[in-house]
Amino acid sequence: MKKKILIAILGSILFYFSIEHLINWTHSLVFGSRNYFTFTGSNLFLTKYILIALAILLFIYVKAVITPFGKKFLLVAIPLLALLFIFIFSNYTATNEEGITKFSLVSKEFVPWEDVSSVSTKAIVKNNTRNGHTRTELDFDYRLHYGKDKSLNAWDDIESLDALNRFVIEKGIPIEHKEVSRDVKEHTALYIKGDKGKIERLLAF
Repeated sequence: MKKKILIAILGSILFYFSIEHLINWTHSLVFGSRNYFTFTGSNLFLTKYILIALAILLFIYVKAVITPFGKKFLLVAIPLLALLFIFIFSNYTATNEEGITKFSLVSKEFVPWEDVSSVSTKAIVKNNTRNGHTRTELDFDYRLHYGKDKSLNAWDDIESLDALNRFVIEKGIPIEHKEVSRDVKEHTALYIKGDKGKIERLLAF
């Protein structure tokens, strides 16, 4: 019994620390994200916690002794969580040489570069204190403006953004560099991973 518990604990730890890499790899394989300049899944980080919740509920359903009500609850909760995972997993914004793609299970939008009027960047760090607790909020944008007051944030890792930024410059699309917080300028590595020279060029500071 103790051996089974130990195996279950070790398995849970391994699952927790490997699941994010597995999700990102699967996402890349399914949607071919390597073929894009930037590729960001909307709220993709949530899928990790949904999968963990699914694993726990499935374990309870298979292994635990539960009441009829509990069984009915799990039969509803498990499919709902699975559908939520699929919906979030399939939601992404991507850019390549053809244009911008925003995709979800219920809609798809494609914007050619000819319709992009401008780009704006910003990197803001805010420290908000509530009830004695300080929370740091990050507001990073590489925003593509198109149509009438429409825009999409293509913020991604610095290498991807650098490739996109060079393409945007080659296309002659105007770039407006907005606010960059002092914290970002002085402690760049704490907030943005990647080559500092590329970060400085990207945000113009």
